Amino acid sequence: MNIAPKYDQLDPIECLELHLKEVVLKNYCGGHRLYMDFAKFFLLNAKVLRKMEIGARYSYKSNCNIDDWMCYLRRQLQVENRASKDASVEVKVNKFTRHVRTHDLSV
Repeated sequence: MNIAPKYDQLDPIECLELHLKEVVLKNYCGGHRLYMDFAKFFLLNAKVLRKMEIGARYSYKSNCNIDDWMCYLRRQLQVENRASKDASVEVKVNKFTRHVRTHDLSV
């Protein structure tokens, strides 16, 4: 069940329309629907967004490799449909080690 209200373009949110240029999400868990919906809301509605940075958690225990997970994340976030076509979407993956891997989903 989707309980999140949809953004009504006829009753615009000024911040999304004119001001929000950067979003940083830390400890993002893309496997959970609420996290996904939260990030997707900003991508699909922030018209002047320049950069979204996602600090994601990835576990080696998952059933897919990290490249497959990045493809899944890109599809779920609907990056190609973002409101600001100039926005870059960068995912910094922490694999529960000191190693951090960075991916640019916007290309």
